[in-house]
Amino acid sequence: MLRVVLAPPGLLVLVLGVTLTLVPFISAVIVWEDTSQCDAYGTSIKCDFLHSPEVVNMDDAVNKFEEVLVLNVNELQLHPGVCSSLYLHHIRRITYTSSSQLDASCPGKALHLMNVTIDYVPPFLHTFTMQDSRLTHTFLSQPHLSKLKLSTSIVEHIELDYPVAGDGHVRLHKVNLTSLISLTLTERSRLFITDSVIHQIQPSAIKLSENTSAEIMRTTFLQKDEAKIELQTDATITMANITGWFTIVYHRNNTYRQDQSDASTSPAPLCVPTIYLSLLLVLSLLVNVWVMIKGKCSPCSQVKERTCWEEPSCKGEEGQQLGPSD
Repeated sequence: MLRVVLAPPGLLVLVLGVTLTLVPFISAVIVWEDTSQCDAYGTSIKCDFLHSPEVVNMDDAVNKFEEVLVLNVNELQLHPGVCSSLYLHHIRRITYTSSSQLDASCPGKALHLMNVTIDYVPPFLHTFTMQDSRLTHTFLSQPHLSKLKLSTSIVEHIELDYPVAGDGHVRLHKVNLTSLISLTLTERSRLFITDSVIHQIQPSAIKLSENTSAEIMRTTFLQKDEAKIELQTDATITMANITGWFTIVYHRNNTYRQDQSDASTSPAPLCVPTIYLSLLLVLSLLVNVWVMIKGKCSPCSQVKERTCWEEPSCKGEEGQQLGPSD
């Protein structure tokens, strides 16, 4: 189990004048012994620091457990070497004891936040979820990220330096996002954005490669210029109830144009809808003309296989024959 070790009061008196600024960082340290704050359940452990010191330090010693649940901490100091799947609830602030982004070889590493404020998302995650929380900066390096879910949260920046690949998915639901800087999907990954507000999308921030898909529903783009979404020809996008301006740019690769090796902008996917609209417009005009002629020739509505002006009995009120003038 976990034990919270408090710095002895005598020690604080001896070094008060020298280490006053360091006291918060040593107010609570997680070690592996019995304690009333934590309960272990096989490969999982739960720690509730509701009545404990405000700062808790978590290092890679927690890696002996697969899942760690921590609740009610004013400030949690997290080391990047922690490999356990973390569930952090009601944490006012998360900081890091090291700026190192060294990959700790943690397959399946996951971080789940609820009611948490965090400056940076720690690196090398496989899964990251955030609910009722706030991200004040952005993501650190995420070469393995395949599942990202943000809901009812405030997010400053989303900038993923590696694409989401495989069967991965990115879900944004009721998110207030200040800036979307970089988000690339490859292979069979999917993007879902619903009921969200996006203040700014950087140029070409959203890129969907072949076989990927995206659904954007009930979302508002607040930027003054158009948001740009780049799609490969085999990507699928569904958009509905969108507020704001956006541009969808289709790209085709060398399988569509053998004389080009680099991807180039292609309006081809927009040609089919344009043709259909043109045909509908022509058909509508023809119907309108037919209705107008039929209305003018109403006295001859019962005449079949003859035009109005060919019927002798089709006369106006003054006895003049209806039809085109000679």
